[in-house]
Amino acid sequence: LLIVEGVTHTKSFGKYALRLGIGASIVSLAMIFVEYVPIFGALTIRSEGIIFLDLLLGALAVFCLKDKRILVKAISVAIIGYSIASTWAHGLECVACSTEIWFVPFFMRTQYDFTGVLLIIFIYLGKELAKYILSKFNGAYDNTPTEQLMYNVGMLFGIAFITIISYIFIKYSYQWFNLVNDQNPSIQGLSIFSCIFVLFYNGRRGYESKWFKYGCYLYYPVHVIILY
Repeated sequence: LLIVEGVTHTKSFGKYALRLGIGASIVSLAMIFVEYVPIFGALTIRSEGIIFLDLLLGALAVFCLKDKRILVKAISVAIIGYSIASTWAHGLECVACSTEIWFVPFFMRTQYDFTGVLLIIFIYLGKELAKYILSKFNGAYDNTPTEQLMYNVGMLFGIAFITIISYIFIKYSYQWFNLVNDQNPSIQGLSIFSCIFVLFYNGRRGYESKWFKYGCYLYYPVHVIILY
């Protein structure tokens, strides 16, 4: 939701995408360092994926979908294709055990498979569907709590749909695609609790300051470093 709102309201998408890209690059370099520097011994994080990459790809897809030009919208399909290739590479590597898959290297893979990117896209599409439905009421609900509630419900449908897709893929990835998925299929179901926050979202920006803004970007790499 925050990625969708960020892309929608940012004054400079280029700067927004750059920040996400820098975050992805830092995590990617850290993965390479841990994997190949001998001082870490047997420690590896190659299968973790890069959460900033999920966010960046999702943001790029939403940005393309917002464009009125069909060819630009079509770029979002290529983005989904990359996330699927990333998922496939990870799954094949798990099946092959010690064999490294390089058509999407481990330091360029998404963390939540292709479903992480699809989640962002379908949250956006859910909101757009709500906008379309509201447009049929000739502006009767413009700038009212009902309008925001409709947006929230639309986004909830997007979350619910991808949660189902994620569960099915994780549970049956080996049987259907001969891929090993090391995630627990029930974990994504916990996202249902986010629906409480989404439902009561008022559409307005909350607390913001520079330290808090950049602290949110730093949180992920810093807490992972502390844990390891």
